[in-house]
Amino acid sequence: MASPKAQIEQRIRDLMIAESDFDSLNYIIRGFPYLVPEAWFPIAQILIPSESTISEQTGLNIREYVGFIRFDFRMQDNPQITGRKVDLPSYLSVEEMVNAAVQFFRQLSNRKLNNLLESGVWAVRDFELGSEAEYGLDSRVRENNFENYGLTPFRCETQEVKTA
Repeated sequence: MASPKAQIEQRIRDLMIAESDFDSLNYIIRGFPYLVPEAWFPIAQILIPSESTISEQTGLNIREYVGFIRFDFRMQDNPQITGRKVDLPSYLSVEEMVNAAVQFFRQLSNRKLNNLLESGVWAVRDFELGSEAEYGLDSRVRENNFENYGLTPFRCETQEVKTA
């Protein structure tokens, strides 16, 4: 049986694959790859680097998993120039994906990751995408290609049946 952490990451990925707003992504990856082949872009990465017990109640352990969804776009940036204003398509694409993720995971049906549970052993109590997003230019810049990224943090709370 996969760990709750692995199942949470997998469920986020499955929900994103099923949602048409994310059809432009070539891959949705668990973890953070350092070397990414050019043909893989655009990609999303789902990573939970932190988990902890936040409370113990009668018969239950309440655990918290903190992670993020990151979107990476690498493309030839043919700037859209209007007068002195310049917009970069890779940056605009990243912003669109982050906004789509925030809207999608704030839907009531996704607040518990579609009622993710494991045979009465543990269940998702709450899933929240953070209200703060981060955008930037990644270090994997190549000649005339820019890789813009955006990420949004999330937190997932589970309840697990205490074992003796």
